[in-house]
Amino acid sequence: MFLTGVIIVAATLWRYHQTAGNIRIQERMGDIFDTSTLDLSGETEYTDCVSHTWVNEYVIRTPYGKLGRYLQELLMDKTLFAMMGIGFVLTLSILIVVVFFMASLIAFGTAAIVFLVGALVIMGPGEAKISEMLLAKVSEQEFSQLNQEDYVYVSLAVRSIRRWLRISGLIGMSFIVISPIGEDLPATLAWLFVTISNTLLLDPALVAIDLWFPLAFIYVILMSVLLIYITPKVIFAALRRIRMRNRNQSDTQDG
Repeated sequence: MFLTGVIIVAATLWRYHQTAGNIRIQERMGDIFDTSTLDLSGETEYTDCVSHTWVNEYVIRTPYGKLGRYLQELLMDKTLFAMMGIGFVLTLSILIVVVFFMASLIAFGTAAIVFLVGALVIMGPGEAKISEMLLAKVSEQEFSQLNQEDYVYVSLAVRSIRRWLRISGLIGMSFIVISPIGEDLPATLAWLFVTISNTLLLDPALVAIDLWFPLAFIYVILMSVLLIYITPKVIFAALRRIRMRNRNQSDTQDG
């Protein structure tokens, strides 16, 4: 966990260094163009700019490579054969991944899971990668080719990259902080899960059984829905409201 955390933090700093120059484009554009009337929430689509053209060409209408065109032609000409072939390849790929993952667990134990999580964090989500590509494209343009609508796309891209830099840095630091007790972490999580389950589900259900069996059954169902679905949804909604409030404040300051 310590090694993975260090690698994640190093990758985050490297990504910040690579994109720091492009991030400053937003400040330069804010000084040149009048952005006070722009909707920076991402809900309004602006079409008269270089950024929108790039998004249409490379995101919405991603050009197919040779393999993609071959698969399209194969699906059109020999649909059944193509579907059987694709299904066989996907099934075989899944089996290979599962076998590799199981072998990794046997060889490295839970370290394999830690390394896998670290690799996924370092790769980052597709949104952040697209944002980096958009900023790189805008940075290649002369400012005479850009306008205030490009500022909206740049602002959204910068916001996406900053958000992922914060998340990946937080995950990396968490790995480093947790690493001294990393060996005890699975047992600790299991203990927490069992304790919470007994306290909120099992113990009250045993009491309810003595009163009325259907009551215990209904209680377990309702509490399970509350813990698994409603509580996380409420927490995520609250976090989303906080993030939107901070975003609106940030947009007001930028404007």
